[in-house]
Amino acid sequence: MIAKARKVANKINAEFWAVSSKDGDGLVHEAFTRIASLTFEKTMQDTISRQNEAKQVAIGQAENLNLAKAGVADEKRAHHCMGTKCQF
Repeated sequence: MIAKARKVANKINAEFWAVSSKDGDGLVHEAFTRIASLTFEKTMQDTISRQNEAKQVAIGQAENLNLAKAGVADEKRAHHCMGTKCQF
């Protein structure tokens, strides 16, 4: 059974830990700590990725800002805007 499990783990590029929480065989505590660590790391990476995507969307939306509709005079736009970055 363990040999088959190792083969599957290798096939899917996963870690393999032969433990039994029922019997206390193997490094049970270490295996569960590893699972918790990997889960936390993945959650943090996903959170950071979502935050970065949200910032990119906000920046993209700012490029569509119509300063004339916002009541900003042409001369003020000319003096305070460089590319897509404007200061008011």
